Amino acid sequence: MTTAAALLLVLWLLTAGWYTTVAVAGVVVLLVAVRRHRRAARIRDAGLRARADYEHRLSLAGDPRGTFGRYPPMWSQTFGQ
Repeated sequence: MTTAAALLLVLWLLTAGWYTTVAVAGVVVLLVAVRRHRRAARIRDAGLRARADYEHRLSLAGDPRGTFGRYPPMWSQTFGQ
């Protein structure tokens, strides 16, 4: 419903000759979307770096979780006990 209403508003503004307003609004929406995407990527990358650092410390300590990470192979679970 919101998308349809926004589309109708844009079409109405275009038929009324408000081209600059529609263009500025489109640029603003695009900039906000790019900013949110970049922020989400930074948060994701920070989590990956933290996990990699944790696993590296485990690896240096000789812990097998540092070598295999969260998903160890089946043979290490079967024969490691």
